[in-house]
Amino acid sequence: MVPEQKRAWFIVIFFGVCLVLFIGLLAGSTLPLVRAINRSFCWFGPMLLILPLLFRKKRVPGAVAEDERDRIIAGKATLAGGMSSFVAVVLVCIIPHIKYWIQGKELIDIDILSSVLICGLTALFTVRSIVVLVMYKWGVDIAED
Repeated sequence: MVPEQKRAWFIVIFFGVCLVLFIGLLAGSTLPLVRAINRSFCWFGPMLLILPLLFRKKRVPGAVAEDERDRIIAGKATLAGGMSSFVAVVLVCIIPHIKYWIQGKELIDIDILSSVLICGLTALFTVRSIVVLVMYKWGVDIAED
């Protein structure tokens, strides 16, 4: 298993743990949805800072660190993650705006800003990791590009 797959598995499992924490926060308390998102998924940022230290590429003399297939998979996965992040950020911005507009409020709660950032970051890395795992499992055709 290449380091990219190990990182992808770690992120997907970490997302599952954060999702369970989010459901637990919603079910076990009277926290608003925005604060539950902020408290459960705020761990993605620090996790991404230490992730490169956990799964480093081994430097073996004469061994190939990565080939063009790995770069193609990483590029396609990053594109898919970026597009899903864009959609998540747009949805997290539009839904509260419409909700507050219907209620007649002119100001949006400041906690929503952190939710926008957290949802975008979570969508980017989770979808990217899922695409990496799927493409390594099913393969990628280099001639597509």
